[in-house]
Amino acid sequence: MWHTATRSDARSALTSFTGGEQAVARGMRRLGFIVEGNTSTTPTMGGRQTLVLIAPSYGNPASRARFSDTLSQPVSFLAPPLKAALHDDELDALLKLHPDGSARFWGALAKHDSKMDRLAAGDHILFTGDNQVQAIGKVGCKLRNQTLADLLWKPDPKTGGWSNVYSVLDFHPVDDLSYSDIQVLAGYKPRDVFQETRVPSSEQAAALIVGLGLGGGDSEHHHAEDALAEEALIAALNNESAIFGADRGRATTPTRPSTSGRRAR
Repeated sequence: MWHTATRSDARSALTSFTGGEQAVARGMRRLGFIVEGNTSTTPTMGGRQTLVLIAPSYGNPASRARFSDTLSQPVSFLAPPLKAALHDDELDALLKLHPDGSARFWGALAKHDSKMDRLAAGDHILFTGDNQVQAIGKVGCKLRNQTLADLLWKPDPKTGGWSNVYSVLDFHPVDDLSYSDIQVLAGYKPRDVFQETRVPSSEQAAALIVGLGLGGGDSEHHHAEDALAEEALIAALNNESAIFGADRGRATTPTRPSTSGRRAR
């Protein structure tokens, strides 16, 4: 007997996963499926395009100190007092992406909530300051947790704390990306010095990703998103829901799969 599922069935089974169809395809291959067809070179889920976060992080002595404390080096979130500030679901989410119990962290003010809500794991980050891009990375786990933020960074007397906390994947310091590179590619004014958290439009993001070469190797993120994809795939299969192929609208799997020859279209 064969069970047939639509693309919407598969999406329903993967509502908590945002890693994209490439991660789904990799997970299916590891589980023994044969995945036919091409997969997109841009991570998507439900047609979502990868975005870019411009994160000021190095423009004054205070931000440079925060950069040194939580970006230049990983921070243990299993040690006190950070662990006590995390809810169980937040701790689980962090451990899925950072199984060794440590991560690099950055944050954004509460006034940027709507911007941060647009982002997902794997979106690119440009850490700016001192008239250049200081480092690049990718969004990991997003947490809106004021207590955690205040433990990581002493709140600013004027602006408050950075309650939009996020872990950072694939962090790399860089020294060859200037503000003019961002300005030209994304269409910003020549005097724009990127002093505030910003999430460019999808069109600007595409230009930045291609123009700055941000779409290259991301093994750390792939490892993390693959773990999430495989977990979602196994759960879906246990619920007798078939997962769609990389470029197909329907998929079929046997309800009693054998150890070889399983095929998804």
